[in-house]
Amino acid sequence: IIENMSDSVFIFDKDSNYIKINKSAREKYPNLFKPRSKDDYDSQLEFYDGNWTFISCEDIPSRRIIRGEVFTDMRINIKLPDKTLITLNISGTPIYDSDGSFLYGILCCRDITEHERNQELIRTQKDQLQAIIENMSDGLYVIDRNGRVELLNHAMKERVNLVEDQESKGDQTRHIKYHTTDGREVPFDETPGSQVLKGNTIKAVRLVMKHSGKVEHVSISGSPIYDNNGNVSKAVLCMRDITEQVRQDEMLLKIEKEKNEALEKVLKIKDEFLYTITHEFKTPLNVIHSAIQMLDYFCKSELSGRAMGYINKIRQNTFRQLRLVNNLLDVTRIETGNYKIEKKNHDIVYLTRSITESVVPYASQKGLNIRFHTSLKRKIIAMDDEKFERILLNLLSNAIKFTPEGKSICVGVLEEGKNIAITVADEGIGIPEDKREIIFERFGQVDSSLSRQAEGTGIGLSLVKLLVQELGGQISVDSRLGCGSTFKASFPAYRVVRKATGEIQKTVVNDNRLINAVAVEFSDIYM
Repeated sequence: IIENMSDSVFIFDKDSNYIKINKSAREKYPNLFKPRSKDDYDSQLEFYDGNWTFISCEDIPSRRIIRGEVFTDMRINIKLPDKTLITLNISGTPIYDSDGSFLYGILCCRDITEHERNQELIRTQKDQLQAIIENMSDGLYVIDRNGRVELLNHAMKERVNLVEDQESKGDQTRHIKYHTTDGREVPFDETPGSQVLKGNTIKAVRLVMKHSGKVEHVSISGSPIYDNNGNVSKAVLCMRDITEQVRQDEMLLKIEKEKNEALEKVLKIKDEFLYTITHEFKTPLNVIHSAIQMLDYFCKSELSGRAMGYINKIRQNTFRQLRLVNNLLDVTRIETGNYKIEKKNHDIVYLTRSITESVVPYASQKGLNIRFHTSLKRKIIAMDDEKFERILLNLLSNAIKFTPEGKSICVGVLEEGKNIAITVADEGIGIPEDKREIIFERFGQVDSSLSRQAEGTGIGLSLVKLLVQELGGQISVDSRLGCGSTFKASFPAYRVVRKATGEIQKTVVNDNRLINAVAVEFSDIYM
């Protein structure tokens, strides 16, 4: 048994001569406790006690045993000849004969060098961790399953009235009251500590903490600690004071709100100004248009061809300005919520065909072919025909502007589930992918040089999108550069039920209005 022990065993006589040493001692320390003289001792080994106090030759463990001393679990540090340091746990006792004379001594050693190194590392890490915890700006505390506080760092001690008390019989955190950010008091079984002791992990929960007459905004995170049986034994919680942050956020929100209110006020003033100035523009334009009509009606025979040419130019540019004014007025009305939609039941197929056919003369002058196709013979839906007319004329005007001579434009009506889709497909210049959203913005244009050639302001498609949305629909575009574009406006296919009769409105196109609308809408195309 002794021979195969992992501990080193030395048996020696009164002269320190080994009588017996086991295998572990022979392999590890054959001459460890066998110095013959002081000089021999000093040149080979250096002994220190557990506090690193030097041990003289006469006080090494074997000499103490020879003097009759008995010791158990004595720790000594030894510097070997190669300067290696080892730490041993030593027990020793003398053995006497029947006359009481020293017979031999027994010394048992266990190498605890690695253990001591690990313990020192643990102590160092513990000290570092303690220093980190104590110097954290966030409050940290640990409570057991009964709510007793087991650990508090410096920040937490300053924040709340808590102490580490292992003997406390009640929950030490009950006096701390929590409220949600909207003012609701948090029941005790829903407080952060209670939640974590139930096994829940919480992260950055924002609460208002009230204690000792103080009110603080805090952000709390916590995790449970489990025992060997898988039961929650402790809760570790970290609390950050965010009172100042909340105050700053509230101040920023207040400033942002004030800025938004001021901006809304400015925008409202701008819209009102734009509406007023645009409306004022419309009055003289109507007067000019009326005067041209009077000249055309009463004095046409008296005017030369050159004079009539000038009148036509005036008329054309009057229409152009009227179109811009009307678009601006409509955009302003929609954005200020003053736009009225009057839906009636209309045959959308008939309405679309009629509007398409009305622009054929304009397209023919440019050498374009306009086609209308649909598989539907008739489809009644709720629609504001005047607004729909504006939408389709604008899309057709846009298609004619940017489609080269000899190409085609196709208008279609198709059913898509619960919606009706109106498509306008051209064989024009197309739209780059990164510009497809810009064209629906106010004053958004794909290419300003092309727009100048085609005489556009960039308001039209913006108004189209607003009108489609006002009618409860959506608009999209599919296009490839150089291969044309297809605009699709989808509208819900429901009917308006009239309370009085329940009758369907008969679709009748107002020819005079349509003629005038076409003239205005297509004023950008021909002089």
